[in-house]
This record gives sequence, structure tokens and C-alpha cells, in this order.
Amino acid sequence: MDLNQGLNVSEAIVLLTSMLEEGAFAYILKGATALYVYGVEGVTLETIECDFQWDALDEVHRLFQSYGASTIEKSEDGAVFSVQLNGQPVCLSCQWNHVVRLDPNRLEIPFQGTTVFVQAVSAVIKGRGSEDPVLKAGKTYLADLQEHNTKLSREAWNYGTYEAWVKRFGDPENQGLTIAAHPRNKLSTVAQYLGEVQGKTVLNLMGSNGIKAVALAKLGAEAIVVDLSDESARYARELAEATGVSLHYVVADVLQLQGDPTWTEKADIILMERGILHYFVDLTPLMEVVFSYLKPGGRFVLQDFHPISTKLIHSKGKKHKVDGNYFDQAIHKTPVATSKYMNDQAPQYVNQRRWSMGEIVTSVAGAGFYIEKLEESPNEKKDDQGIPKLFTLVAVKQAN
Repeated sequence: MDLNQGLNVSEAIVLLTSMLEEGAFAYILKGATALYVYGVEGVTLETIECDFQWDALDEVHRLFQSYGASTIEKSEDGAVFSVQLNGQPVCLSCQWNHVVRLDPNRLEIPFQGTTVFVQAVSAVIKGRGSEDPVLKAGKTYLADLQEHNTKLSREAWNYGTYEAWVKRFGDPENQGLTIAAHPRNKLSTVAQYLGEVQGKTVLNLMGSNGIKAVALAKLGAEAIVVDLSDESARYARELAEATGVSLHYVVADVLQLQGDPTWTEKADIILMERGILHYFVDLTPLMEVVFSYLKPGGRFVLQDFHPISTKLIHSKGKKHKVDGNYFDQAIHKTPVATSKYMNDQAPQYVNQRRWSMGEIVTSVAGAGFYIEKLEESPNEKKDDQGIPKLFTLVAVKQAN
């Protein structure tokens, strides 16, 4: 039965989840059902799928007896039974020893005037074959969400950003003099991972204000920046002129580069650094772009803030609190990084997804890279001793 042809699918889901909530039974809507709840178009449901807490099996089964619950079928992995709610088939299952309430893939979202717990989209599509319609629908949903996020980011990063960079780093003329005098200093801790850049093409994806790229150009690289902010491009171009170097700045969404490149030569080095990965709701398309724009034998250097310090530990002065969820897969609305430099202007917000180290490394390896090293750096403040601040991943596109 195609549930999308029925009128009571949403009502059945609300009835199902409300009954479980009233009984205090932890649950999670999964698979195509989760996508349906997210509002993903083109999802076909043959049955409503729901996992519940395994040690409440008998109680949950009794809860649905009056709705014609089938006999419980048990296996080595768990148990399952079926029921009809509002004329809609429902499959209720549990996995032995799986604590549903602590499942990192379990997210609470609004649905039909209430809130329900569903499987994260990344978990829904994980491990599915390339022709699986659930995988295709989930990927389309993430792509649409990323496009929306890119639109928000473009608007946010083109609102007072030039003035914010001037306030943070000084006017381009003075900053240019500083770079010209000590270019390597501007590369900070990422310098040691880049190697010799003289005569190399270095592509700085999401290169923002261009400070790193201009420093690379001063060291003899052919520097290219891709970023979606016109205001950052303005600052970077003025900075390059003040430093006396050539800079190719492409104002574009990095995920659209494969369809519309503005240069023909692939890069020897691709650099992404500090506060960029969280703008992507799916890392796979990003890493595919990185891989495609790197020469065989080329190096990908990724340096970003360590997930421990962005997802798990919150610090304020000498006080540190472990109150985050390292495995959180939710998308959060947060102010753009330049907000604190925007004087009295209202902060601009974007949607962000914080990634775990395992997710980051897997996405790079999955794109076809050979991972050469992964180094974690401690925070240099005395009060933050022992807490990681940055990580640097170096990957190579092996020659055929």
C-alpha cells in the first residue's frame, strides 16, 4: 500500500508517537518515515517504521493490543510486530541492548503541531545502495537544504563584512604592509603543512578576506580564492594590491565549481582552514569538489577547530563545562563569525552542522584521498591546557 495515497498518514504518525510518549516509551521514526516527517518530496511509504526501547517490548506490545497488534517475532538482533493505526500499516521494532533515548541519530523536530523523534537524514541514507529511492530522496533533501543555507550565508556575509574585516584586521593598505614584511607569519600554524609554495597553484576554498591567499602569493604561489562574499572579495583584492601581488578571487559557491570553473589549471595544493566545515550539511559533495580540483599527487590541507572544543566543551575564562553532545547531528542557527565586529548592526545568522572527527576523516577518505596525517593541536591558553583547539588533516590525491 502506498501510504502517500492515504489521507490519514500524518494522523497515524501523530497517534503512534503520542501513544508512545504517554507511555513514556522512547522511540525513533526511521527510514522513509523519517523523510516523510521532514517533508521530503517524492517519498513513498509502504509502512510506517518505528523503533522503540528494547526492554519495554512487552509493555509496548500490550499498548497496541486493541489495535490488532500481531504476534511478536524475535531474532538474534531484536524483535518486531505490526499494527494498523487509522488504517495505516505500522512496523514497530526494537534492537536488543540499544538505548533509543541516547541514540546520537535521534533528533526532535516539529510535526503537525507537536514534536516527534526521528532518525537524522545522514543515518537514514547511510549504507543504502546507489539506486535506493530513499537514498536519492535523502540526498536531494540535503542538497536543497544546502542551497538554502548557501543563500543565507551569501546574504549574511555580504552585510557589513568589509567594515568588520577593517575593524578586525585594519584597513587593507596597512594590513598589506604587514603581509609584505612577514608573509609566512600570516599563515600561522598551517604553514608547516603546505610545504614549498613557490611556483605552485594554491586554491584556498572559502578563503574569506584573502589574508592567507595574499601571503601565499607573496611567497611565490599562484593564489586563487573561492568564496561567496563580494565584501570579502573587495577586502582581499584591495589587500592584494596593497601587498603588490596578483590574486585571483572567484565569488562563487564552492559546490558549484564543477559546473562553472573560472580557471582551467588544477591546483597543486588546496587549503581550507578555520571555521568552514560547519557550513555544510553534507560533506560528501564538498570533498568530491576538492578531489576533482586537485592535480594527481596534489595535497589537500584541512585545518579547522577541533570538534571537542566546538561540540562538547564550552569554555569561559578558567571555567570549562562538558555540556555538549559530541554526536549531535542537528543543524543549528548561529550568528556569522563577523557579527562581533559589526558595531551596532543586527547579527546575521546561518544554519550550521557541527561534525565529529570520525565524520570528517571518513568523508575525506571516501572521496578517494590517501590520508597522510591527522594532527591535533592543544589550546595555547594556560587556562585551556589539555583541551584540543585545532586539528590539521593532510591528504594526498595519489597519481594513477
